[in-house]
Amino acid sequence: MLAADWSRIGAWMGGAVHSLALSPRFEDDGLALAATYAGLFRSINGGRTWQRAGDMGYVATRGVAFDPHGTARAATQAGALMRSTDGGVRWQALDTWGFGPINALTSALNQNGNMALFAATDEGIYRSMDSGASWQSANFGLLDVEILCLACAPDFAKSEIVLAGSASGGLYRSRNAGRAWREAGYGLPDAAVQCIAFTEAGLLAGTEAGVFRLTEGDEWLPCGLEGMEVNCLAACDGTLLAGTTRGIFRAGADLQWQPTGLEEPTLAVAYAANGVVLCGTVHSGIWRSDDGGRTWQRAHEGPTAHTPPLAAHTRDGAFLVADALGSVAYSDDGVAWRPVAVDDALVCVTANPASRPTAFMAATERRVLAWDADARALLPLPGQPSLDDDDTITALALTHDGVCLIGTRFGQCKVGGAGLPWHTLALPGAGAVAALHLTPAGSLFVLRIAAAGAGDAPSFSAEVWRLPVLVLPYQDESAWHMLMALDGLRAPLACLLVAGNRVVLAAQNAIAQAYIVQGYSTEVYRVNVEPGIAFTAVATHGEATFLASNRGVIYLSATGAHWPVGSALVDVPVVGLFAERAALWTVTLGGEVWRYPVEAMSE
Repeated sequence: MLAADWSRIGAWMGGAVHSLALSPRFEDDGLALAATYAGLFRSINGGRTWQRAGDMGYVATRGVAFDPHGTARAATQAGALMRSTDGGVRWQALDTWGFGPINALTSALNQNGNMALFAATDEGIYRSMDSGASWQSANFGLLDVEILCLACAPDFAKSEIVLAGSASGGLYRSRNAGRAWREAGYGLPDAAVQCIAFTEAGLLAGTEAGVFRLTEGDEWLPCGLEGMEVNCLAACDGTLLAGTTRGIFRAGADLQWQPTGLEEPTLAVAYAANGVVLCGTVHSGIWRSDDGGRTWQRAHEGPTAHTPPLAAHTRDGAFLVADALGSVAYSDDGVAWRPVAVDDALVCVTANPASRPTAFMAATERRVLAWDADARALLPLPGQPSLDDDDTITALALTHDGVCLIGTRFGQCKVGGAGLPWHTLALPGAGAVAALHLTPAGSLFVLRIAAAGAGDAPSFSAEVWRLPVLVLPYQDESAWHMLMALDGLRAPLACLLVAGNRVVLAAQNAIAQAYIVQGYSTEVYRVNVEPGIAFTAVATHGEATFLASNRGVIYLSATGAHWPVGSALVDVPVVGLFAERAALWTVTLGGEVWRYPVEAMSE
């Protein structure tokens, strides 16, 4: 292990929060949990600050809920169901025999005094009547099994009533604790039912077309927010809150909805009896209200929930980061961040090796954007590359003088920008272009990834091709030669590094490295690493090679030996890795920035 350790420099706060849960004793203990695709977060001060929740800290989580006894349960993106009895510090997996991704959780005490649990999935509903010890499929009567939300009646122990809302607009009611279901959505539009709430104003359903209320005649009627996508509902002491794609709205028993001033798209809301409200948004994380949603303050610290944050870093120390839901931010130093407005989510970001004339370049699926230093904004290039229908940009590179290269899902490579028209290069090989690198001497390296097998266990192959000198226009495939390849990959993910005459290809569970001599590679060394490691980025410092992975940063020696860099990021997913003269820099899953001093880089 190398000397010294990583130090946390700052963090891009916020990100999408998909679910919120308050402890049954929230007014006393201030305990809350927040589910994000960058991990599970925990607050013990009423939602003012957040930290990662023990051993669930980096596990992608779709939903979280407390039962009336205070036991917490969290549903992971991979389909596991976890349980904590100590407020979210330690977690144990429940035996669920493979539910698949869980969309919603709910619980209530049943007639026997045990906890009845219900889990909604794309394949239907599962129920447990013994606090999760055993589970049964509960789909009898469901005409649509893609269930998005669940709600147990307040008197469930007596009535056994539970409701389920589906993606196709159906709403179902069970009067026997989920053994059988009947349609109960007469009057609802043909729009997904995304949330259900038992309130003093009656039973409400939030849909993609507004809020609806169930009448005494068992018919659903619209009751506000028509045309809005309603993602969540909460109620307390006669006050109702609705989280929508246009922010949070508030109403009384009269169901006259009014905006609260928080206008960001909202995914989750939790309402405590003392008037505290927590709101989970798409971009800026968690907001808190002390007065029932009349006014809002953003959480002071955390969560860092951006997934998966794309990152670029210049030699001047600036960062440009983006996440999958369209959030983009810029920082001069990794400490202070400012948002950057974009029309569409970015799929690639890169930095100019010289930091000038354009510090950053970025791409959406169909357009290339350049960084405007004066406006601190990403602006479309004056001339855009022409793409085939349904083709999308998958790779991006920028030369010292600002010329741009793009690769696409259909395997095309185009060169242009900086006053040059776009040229299409004839590429050898097959598969999507996953990475591009143009050296100062004009050699172009292309990484292509193709499916090599199908079925239940698909496999992929990765190939690195080299063009000795890029001269435009270039149409001759025969000038390319293949440097290296990796077969038998379990995921279409790999990263490429070219540094001097050294080439490194890192993919899931394997690394290949070679040296170029007189234009051709020497013997390619393949290094197999322990199962479960997936590499996300490669960087060099002098003769040293470093790899970012889902388990931290790894040092790779010339002989293939490898070991962790420092201890602070062991088992932490790292998505960006950059080397400068004085240090290594990383960006972790969620959006934290870490630094490792160069003087510590000695074996």
